[in-house]
Amino acid sequence: NTTQLKSGDTYSLAHYNLGYCAFKGKNYTTALSRFNEYIALETNRKAASLADAYNRAGDCQFENRLFSQATENYAKAKEILPSAGDYSTYQRGFVLGLQKDYKGKIAAMDELIRSYPNSSYVADALFEEGRSYVLLDDYTNAAKSFNQLMERFPKNSLAAKAGVQLGLL
Repeated sequence: NTTQLKSGDTYSLAHYNLGYCAFKGKNYTTALSRFNEYIALETNRKAASLADAYNRAGDCQFENRLFSQATENYAKAKEILPSAGDYSTYQRGFVLGLQKDYKGKIAAMDELIRSYPNSSYVADALFEEGRSYVLLDDYTNAAKSFNQLMERFPKNSLAAKAGVQLGLL
């Protein structure tokens, strides 16, 4: 019975896994389709894999320059699994910057820094926040972000880049 075969965890998980295969092969259109199938089929609306599928769908859309859709998927991922929302928040902020919404990007990076202080994305967020302030000609706040990055993460490769940015300011 094909109805039985198309129901259950194994069938939906197959779409998730096929999505990852296509994603790793940089076939983002196919990957997006597979992740969307998984999202539609997954019955546990709080599953960590569902949040991950939304993030990967967002990544596929990001790669295909579908920025509005990507930000929506990153927001859904964070909503499902707030404890792992640092990646979603960072990506959403990064995409906002690509759309020239620098204030939105700064707000997202601030949220990440405040809500996920131990995240591996904090140094990146501080750097991106500083760059956004530069683009808004707010050199005082740009310097604060770059200085904070250098103080908190002196061994991070972005600390040296922050130093260069400070020199340019």
